[in-house]
Amino acid sequence: MWDFKHTLLHNPYGYRFQMDDYFTSVQNEANAHLFLSKLLEVYHSGLPYDAVVINRGGGSQTDFLIFDDFKIGLAIAKFPIPVITGIGHQKNETIADLMAHTNTKTPTKAAEFIITHNKAFEDRLVLLQKQIVIRSQAFLAKEKSLFSSVHARVLNQSRTLLERNKVSLSNLEHRFTSSAKGELRLARRQLDVKRYSLEARPQVLLSY
Repeated sequence: MWDFKHTLLHNPYGYRFQMDDYFTSVQNEANAHLFLSKLLEVYHSGLPYDAVVINRGGGSQTDFLIFDDFKIGLAIAKFPIPVITGIGHQKNETIADLMAHTNTKTPTKAAEFIITHNKAFEDRLVLLQKQIVIRSQAFLAKEKSLFSSVHARVLNQSRTLLERNKVSLSNLEHRFTSSAKGELRLARRQLDVKRYSLEARPQVLLSY
């Protein structure tokens, strides 16, 4: 148990773990009901645990017999969160090992598995963060390019439209000026005609 906690608490990545101890006897298979009651205690605690780790703090070879109990194996198999075993055997597998989510040889190996799992999870998050940044930058660059293209088209079309309207205005101005000059010339001729008419009329009157 000490090896398990020491490995977790002194992991090289600075991860912090919250651990609760549920001690029970693992000697004598007749105490299987005590072991099972601890699993049920964890289940009924209502605490949001991420995993249950079954460790054995040393003992004889006969201590493994309790881990072959059917009810314990069934409880481990049906447990709603992962169960990790690290009961300190090097050769034989127990039913508890076979029913567990992950079985390791020793408490230290169980702790190393958890640390490695967390590191892999962190690496995936970092990778996703990098992918999000890269895709966001690519998206923004694409949108910026699209905006620049639209902006350039708007400017070009505006300039073209202004040039067209400028030509139209120039033509209208020319036509208006020409028309006004024509009207002025016509009005001047009409005035000249009337003036000549008025100048000639007294002579006509005098000739009578």
